[in-house]
This record gives sequence, structure tokens and C-alpha cells, in this order.
Amino acid sequence: MTTQTVRGVTRQWSLHGVVSWYAVHVRRGELDEILAEGIEPDTPATRRLCEARARLLARQSFRFALAQEIEDVLRLAAIPQAPDPSLRTVWTVDIQLDEVRHASEILQQLATALRARTPPETQGIALAWLLLRDGLSPLYERRASGDLKLAAEAVARALATPPTSTTDTLTPSDTTAASRWWLADPAPGAPST
Repeated sequence: MTTQTVRGVTRQWSLHGVVSWYAVHVRRGELDEILAEGIEPDTPATRRLCEARARLLARQSFRFALAQEIEDVLRLAAIPQAPDPSLRTVWTVDIQLDEVRHASEILQQLATALRARTPPETQGIALAWLLLRDGLSPLYERRASGDLKLAAEAVARALATPPTSTTDTLTPSDTTAASRWWLADPAPGAPST
């Protein structure tokens, strides 16, 4: 254990903690998928990493930043005609603004749920994260009309499900039937993998 004082704040850290943080950071995509799908990790090591990622997702600062991103997308969609095409692009990906307008009410509910004092179900937070970050999500990929609203409703259901336990952040609720269903049906014109 090493102790370090910076600007009057003393922190303790261990090499094991640094290695664990790095492993969570490197494998966050895989861990987010496991958490979003609500499946049981296959090894004890993966379970520990999922628990660490779940704690990060449940942090108030993380959830508030995620809510802010949703609200930023809603503000962008509220502009009647973007004068500059570059305003439509966030994270170098085009946003389906018509779909955002159609799903604006439920997207605002997602932002509100993420700002709740008590962290919502980890699965819901992971799904919200992937809805914003997955380049194949209906937020970015042109799909059937209403798909973004359906995806946002699935995320809202997962966020509304009360956490199953305060100590076990990985156990999915029996009533939560959310997943990244948009991966099962590729978008028209999308390359097949």
C-alpha cells in the first residue's frame, strides 16, 4: 500500500488496485455488454471486473455526465434546421435527429432517471451508456421508424427496475427484459460481420 498526498488530500493505493483499474478500463466494452445483457460472468475474475465496472457506472458523476449527453442530443434535435451540417455530428457519427425528436419524451425520462439520488439498476445504466456509445444503436444507424423510441423504452424499463440488492450489483432483475436487441437485426445497408 502506498500513500500519496496531493494538495492536502491523502490517498492510498496499491499496485493491485492500479492493475484492476487498468483491466476494467481495457475491457470496459466487454464488461458493459455483460452488464447490459444481464448475464452472469463466466469466471470469478470477470465477475470481479464486472463488479468494479458496475460501481463506476453507478457513480453519481458518471450518471450525471451520461444524462447530460442525452440532454445535449435532445438540444441538438430541437434545432429546427441545423445551419451547419457539422452540428448534426457528435463523436464523428451522424445522429438520427428525426428519431431523436420522435423519442424525445422517453429520452428525457432516461436523463431524469440517471440523475436520481439512488442509482438505478446497473443493467439500465449500462444499456443507456451503450445506446449513446454503440455506433450500431438506433441513435446513429438508420433503421425502421420508431426503433430509437423502442430502444429508449427498453432502457427506461431497465432503469426503472429497482436494484435487486445494495450489495450485489450484478444480479439482474427478473422483470427486466432489456438488451441490445438492435444488434440482432442489422440496419439496412449495414455491412454484415
